[in-house]
Amino acid sequence: MSSSNQVKGFYFNAQRRLSRAQALCQNSQDTLHNMQLLLVRWQRTVSKLQFTIHCICNQTVFLAECILKKTVGQQLIETEWKRMLLDELQGEMQRSQEEITGKIDALRRTKNELDGSGATLADFISMENIFLLGDKLKDVPVVQEQVEHIKVQYESLVDKVVEQLQNNRVRKLEADFAAAFRSGKNDFNAFSMKYLQKIRQLETDLADILKSLTDHYDKCSLLKAGDLPAAEQAELFEVVKNDDQELDSIMGVLEVIVRDIKSLAKNVSIRLRQKERDKQQLKNAMGKAHSELLKYEEHLTVFQGIDDLIRNFKASCLHNVSKVRELCEFYDNFLNSYQVLLREVERRRRVAKQMEDILQACEGQLMALSDTDLKQRQQFLMRHGDYLPENIWPGNIDDLSPLYDLEYRIKKV
Repeated sequence: MSSSNQVKGFYFNAQRRLSRAQALCQNSQDTLHNMQLLLVRWQRTVSKLQFTIHCICNQTVFLAECILKKTVGQQLIETEWKRMLLDELQGEMQRSQEEITGKIDALRRTKNELDGSGATLADFISMENIFLLGDKLKDVPVVQEQVEHIKVQYESLVDKVVEQLQNNRVRKLEADFAAAFRSGKNDFNAFSMKYLQKIRQLETDLADILKSLTDHYDKCSLLKAGDLPAAEQAELFEVVKNDDQELDSIMGVLEVIVRDIKSLAKNVSIRLRQKERDKQQLKNAMGKAHSELLKYEEHLTVFQGIDDLIRNFKASCLHNVSKVRELCEFYDNFLNSYQVLLREVERRRRVAKQMEDILQACEGQLMALSDTDLKQRQQFLMRHGDYLPENIWPGNIDDLSPLYDLEYRIKKV
């Protein structure tokens, strides 16, 4: 075979092998790319599963420890309801009720000394509001019974959340996730990193083979063009000739890589189908755990409703305590003012007596002065009456009536 025909044979052989290799590499590269995307997507899926399970776990702990034990148990039941309402407020109402009862008794023991009817100061006040706290105190045992009933429900709910949900369902969920994706041969991170590394290596192998075949094709094209000097042309011919003999081996390696890629894709597909079943089981378990968590959270509305009722009862009790305190203060002022009134009555009586004494003394002086005046008028008439005409001072010359007219009344106090 002539050198020219050999060059053409090298060229067409290189072109055919390169075209075949490009097609195989493209298909294999697509397979590797899809595997890579699938593994990365699964990595995100596993991370999302882990995050969601972690959220369910944290939410369960938050429900049990913060909401139920701390807020409902300690703050509401033990502090707000039992200590502040049933102990402290009840004690305050009892003290206020005893205080107002004592005030009423003091008024009942104090007789009204001003009208002589035998009435007491208690007869002058309304008894309408003195039993306000007594009625509320009767309601306290009912509230206490409700609180004890709610406490039993609370303890049952805490037990269910801690034992059934937190220690059972959620822990099993965490264990199932760890068994499916984080332990031993099922460690998905190790699995995905291992296969991603293989994918990168196979991509490199494909690229190397394709580069080698492309370089050979470029050399064949340059040799076929015949533009090189004779010595370089001869040297290139030998290189191309030797490379041409390696093409079958290179294509064999490529086909092995292609088979490895197909086998790898099959293994990944089988493994991910298994993981898909694990994922679905976990999602079902997560859904049940989340539904159970929501169910227990809905029970919190019971505590909220009871808390609203107790707060209203407490506000009503405090309002009545305030009214009773105002009444106690009013009764104190009433009793004190009555004592002051008695002193005021005595003062007025003394003033009336002083006025009576003054008027009696004045009356005596007026009578003495009037008697003296009468004698002097009589003497005047005896000496001068016969000489004065009546009409010079009509009705007065011979008038012997007193010059004063004194009438008075001292008000009886």
